[in-house]
Amino acid sequence: MSGRRFVGTFWPSRRERLLLLTALAEPDRALAAWQELRRDFDLQAAEDLAFGALPLVFQRLQAAGVDDPDLARLKGIFRSTWAKNTLLVERLRATAEAFRAAEVPMLVLGSVGAALRYYDTLGLRPTGEVDLLVREDDTTRAVRALGSAGWSTRGGSRRGRAAPLPLFDEAGRLCLLRSGLAPDFVTETGEPGETPFWDAATDLDANGTQVQVLSSTDDLLVTIVAGARTNPIRSVQWIVDAAMILRTPKEVDPERLCWIGVERGQGLRLRYALEYLQGLLGFAPLPTVAESLEQRRASARERLSYACTTRSMPVFGSFPQAWAEHLGATAGRSALGTVAALPAFLRERWELDHAWQLPVAGGRRALRNLGRRRTRTAGPR
Repeated sequence: MSGRRFVGTFWPSRRERLLLLTALAEPDRALAAWQELRRDFDLQAAEDLAFGALPLVFQRLQAAGVDDPDLARLKGIFRSTWAKNTLLVERLRATAEAFRAAEVPMLVLGSVGAALRYYDTLGLRPTGEVDLLVREDDTTRAVRALGSAGWSTRGGSRRGRAAPLPLFDEAGRLCLLRSGLAPDFVTETGEPGETPFWDAATDLDANGTQVQVLSSTDDLLVTIVAGARTNPIRSVQWIVDAAMILRTPKEVDPERLCWIGVERGQGLRLRYALEYLQGLLGFAPLPTVAESLEQRRASARERLSYACTTRSMPVFGSFPQAWAEHLGATAGRSALGTVAALPAFLRERWELDHAWQLPVAGGRRALRNLGRRRTRTAGPR
């Protein structure tokens, strides 16, 4: 791995990286990583942050004949993952049939789709939800189709086109309905970034029912764009999924990956993610892409958007994410035009009536977030 210090809240810690190495590196390097990790390994802590890698760790240790006291527990995680995913596949089947009956096009993203496509068995990819993409104009009909398949919003809503709408079934399983991938995933003309995904979509057999999924190239891009950013819940699952997609690099079109990613302001995100994966896997999975991204110069807008979506700035609350969303919404405008449009954007986002309320509202949010941070730091006495 290069000597670069990767900046962002989503990069693995030292222990998480050792787990990833155990799960994904070549056998000798994987077992060496496990031996180093085992000196102070706490499976309970690993479950909280690196759960996505644990079934693959079990598979690696079992294949190597490693006798470990945690092997039985890892096996239990594998079996539980298989059982939950089997039920989710059935829910996906019912959901796909409801969409087909309603004549609403949809694409299955990651999650249970990734478990079906890139892993040897359903037990190897922990999956928490069914993740679907529809066109913005089809959102209302999609919600109705989901209702006929037993999903309910439970009174919830989404905030903006790029935010997913969560729905639940009677068993508490989760379905995420999206019409956008991320607020900064847009072209300079403002065209939705997801438009090319539809033409390259392919069919996948979900236990007897055909569903449409992204091409492997677009799946890799979506995995990185959605995962390599600050999220409410930290997870290394995006790294595991990206590595599993790259097990068959011939299915990834380097030119398409670069074209779609760079045109939508994701060049830096792609560059650093692929660089990290190279260090993890021990080889450059897409050398032409890595070279092209390293040689290009990112725009000031892209650098600012990347910084806002990757760094943790608790005192500013949600403002960095709002600023990144605004940068995406004003793609193609001049810097002056972007700044000039910010007050109106924040008034709408914060549901304010007048521009003069912005400093007060911003100050209150900063104080609230600072208070929450101090409370978490102090902890119980």
